[in-house]
Amino acid sequence: MRARLSSLILREWVIVIILSMLVCSALALAGGRQRNADLLNYHFYNGYALLGGRLDQDIAPAGPATYFNPALDVVHYLGYRHLPPIVLVALLGALQGLNVVLVWGIARRFLGKHGAVLPWLAALLAATGQNAVSLLGTPFGDNTLSILALAALLVLLGVESPGPRRLVVAGAVGGASVGLKLTMAAPHVGLALLAGWTAWRQRRPFLLVLFALGSLAGWGVANGWWALELWLRFGNPLFPFLNDVFHSPFASPTWMADTRWTAQGAVDWLRPPLDAALGTQHRLQETPVQDPRLLLVFLAIVPWLLVRLRGRGGASSPERSPSWSAGDLAVYWLVTYGAWVAVFHYYRYATVLELLAPVVALGLLAEVWPRRIVGVAAAVVLVVLLATSVTRWAPDRGWRRHWFDPRLPAAVSEPGQLVVILDPATSFAAPFFPPETVFVGLAYGRWHGPAMGEAVAARLARHPGPLRALQREPTHSRALRAYGLRVVDGSCEIVRLGPTGGRLLLCSLERFPPPESGAQPAPARRTSSSTVTRQRGRRARRSALSSSTSG
Repeated sequence: MRARLSSLILREWVIVIILSMLVCSALALAGGRQRNADLLNYHFYNGYALLGGRLDQDIAPAGPATYFNPALDVVHYLGYRHLPPIVLVALLGALQGLNVVLVWGIARRFLGKHGAVLPWLAALLAATGQNAVSLLGTPFGDNTLSILALAALLVLLGVESPGPRRLVVAGAVGGASVGLKLTMAAPHVGLALLAGWTAWRQRRPFLLVLFALGSLAGWGVANGWWALELWLRFGNPLFPFLNDVFHSPFASPTWMADTRWTAQGAVDWLRPPLDAALGTQHRLQETPVQDPRLLLVFLAIVPWLLVRLRGRGGASSPERSPSWSAGDLAVYWLVTYGAWVAVFHYYRYATVLELLAPVVALGLLAEVWPRRIVGVAAAVVLVVLLATSVTRWAPDRGWRRHWFDPRLPAAVSEPGQLVVILDPATSFAAPFFPPETVFVGLAYGRWHGPAMGEAVAARLARHPGPLRALQREPTHSRALRAYGLRVVDGSCEIVRLGPTGGRLLLCSLERFPPPESGAQPAPARRTSSSTVTRQRGRRARRSALSSSTSG
């Protein structure tokens, strides 16, 4: 009997996996080929830079994003460079369909006792949300790394009393997601709370220690090597983040995230779910959002709390009931939500919250109306689906043989040139130049510190070969003038990079004032042109730090 039951469960999982991957792959293809700024900014360049070992050659061509963990972007770069768009989108969609599988598995764990229909309804709602659909087939990574976060949660909640092995594995899987992308820290905070709750409930404090060690190990495998690289070069293992703590001279100590997506007051802690439900996206993200799933959880909490307060919910103390409840899952969700709002409530980063919202809401409602939950759930699903409007990220028409179809002028192949990147969203063009070409991103915005500016100035001043600028429109940039450079009139040539990359201009640069005037061609330079290398970077960092402390 037990073997037959295991066989049925395995067959059920196989069916869900195949169905979810096929449906999500089809949805990704239905969304078409998508062209987004993050791909052009750093997802394509960073993978190329890691494979080509370009940290010593280029200086911040993708702006601060140049120094994000590039491990996942290696996959993106190889896929976008070598696979036809229709193949890559189908594969990414199938992979990202695993989110639905994991949501179904968690729903089965919490809702299965109410019948087989509820987990499927929860999975249906999870698969049709704004992030769930709009991110299919894209390289953003939020709905790829959410697979790890959901898997870690399922590992921890998969049994009534998780033991040491599960705590370590859950921590390692979740820690790896954080290492690959810092925005995954919010779900891991919620997971850590559940791990602490497990340790307290079982009266085994060392379980929390094991979870922490597993988290550190997972983070180390995913990001330790990159954090060490950043520490040796810039003195900040999370560069350019948290520079108010590490004080690297290569980044501003006051560099902050975009304040549009940070909580400014008490209202901002409560408004994201309402904004998403009403379609008011200006405080959530640039792309329109109309999705009530986050609000659904808060609406479900109200009757659940009323039942608990009246003593009708059968609440029991953890000593008497070691089993996981919908309330535990709701606490995980709320803690994750709080961490998301506190740090950076950009809606795309709430992918885990959106995916889990149906399970949490239906789980709470099942404890309120256990006998009528199927009918209640069907009504909830209908209302949520009607109230959802999915908007794709920068969709483009048609399927072509290649993402990029480069048509390059002869100037691209000129040896020994240095190309100035004026807009980080043009850094994707770097792989189409000869490998020896040097790319230097001018210090956009306020993120850079004095050492980075000096490194750029020194590299520009001492480069012996041709200087060029890559830009989308002809402009005499103020940033160029700050470094003693200007575009030579009539020198711009068109660089065409297909439907994804579009049309760029490659323009020759000249120094000013002319050398014969005796004026200095560039700003003051106090560091060598190789300040971004390990040895000289450390020397520049020590010098900058000592001068700042003495002042």
